[in-house]
Amino acid sequence: MSYQIIKQPEMNDQSYAKLAIFSTETDTLVAWDATEGEVLEWFAERAARQARDGARWVTQHVINGEAQTIYRQFTMGWSDALVKDREHGGEASAEFTERTTS
Repeated sequence: MSYQIIKQPEMNDQSYAKLAIFSTETDTLVAWDATEGEVLEWFAERAARQARDGARWVTQHVINGEAQTIYRQFTMGWSDALVKDREHGGEASAEFTERTTS
């Protein structure tokens, strides 16, 4: 799905450029009379919603023991992740090493 930002024609009483968002999927305007900030917020909210939906889908597979479905040959377990974290200067490996030795 793609969107195009379009500048609306200027009106006499207009103190800022009004913008619209056109959906190429539905061939309709999905927002209009918007400020630049409102357009940015529209796209940010859409991206956040997509990111949440994607993360929810992945986490459900991981929780259900189906990580291999998502990550294929790159599937990593907790111990492997802590080793990589330690090798690359991450903070989690030190914290979890302390927890297991205390």
